[in-house]
Parts: sequence; structure tokens; C-alpha cells
Amino acid sequence: MNQIKLEQSTKGILFFGSAQQGKESPCSDLDFYIVAESDEGWNYKKFICGVPVEAYFLPKNQWQKLVDESPHVLKSFATGTIVYDTNFSLQELVAYAKNKYEQGPDELSDLQKANWRITLTEICLDLEGQLQSGVVNHIFSGWALSKG
Repeated sequence: MNQIKLEQSTKGILFFGSAQQGKESPCSDLDFYIVAESDEGWNYKKFICGVPVEAYFLPKNQWQKLVDESPHVLKSFATGTIVYDTNFSLQELVAYAKNKYEQGPDELSDLQKANWRITLTEICLDLEGQLQSGVVNHIFSGWALSKG
């Protein structure tokens, strides 16, 4: 981690995931999001002292976009731990993510609700073994479903 801190383009390091939350398993890795002063993003995976480490590097504006678009990234920033922050850019992102996370998800539009109903209807038909076209679907024919 010290090597990443010494890199001048590194502006902040966020530790997140199961290990950060104290819920690690023998298969867990260490996860880091790094705010980098750069025009592009990159990531690396490496074993350090036998522990898998994943680090994702992006500029602040791209992290901001991902916080807005990805529930996983939003939660990671909202619940993660700041390890390093040279110019408060990570602190700003974390505060923004925490506020957005506490507000909860945006309400679905009527179109989104209708699309979910269509999707759920198709799943139910698939589970019953019938597609909308009337063709029998045998994917689930081996399943035993209890109606009790």
C-alpha cells in the first residue's frame, strides 16, 4: 500500500468489502478503490503475502459517475474506509455516497415498473414450462415444486 501512496497520481485510497467489514472468509480478498489523477482507469490483482488484493484506479469524475450508476460502487463508497486522502477528493466522494445511500434507491418510473412486471410474468411462465409463444419449455421440467 505504501508503494501506491508514493505514486504521485494517487489522490485517495478506499478500503471496502468483506475484509473491511470484518466478514471475511478464507476465500476473501482485499478490495481497494483508488482515486487517481489520470485520464484513464485500470485495475490489478496481485497476491501480497499470500493474500489476494484487487485495486481499481479511476479519476474522481469517473468514480463519481459510477457512484451514481452502480449500486455496488455506491455501497462500497458509502460503507468503505478511507485509508489515504491527499486532497479531500475521496472524502467528498464518500460523503456524497453516504448521503445518496441513506436516501435509498430512486422510485421506479411507470415504464420501469411495467418492464419488471413483464419480466416477472416471463419468469413465471418459464417456471411453469410454457413460453409466451405457446412452445413448451423443458428447462425446468425436472424440478419438483411443492404446492403445499
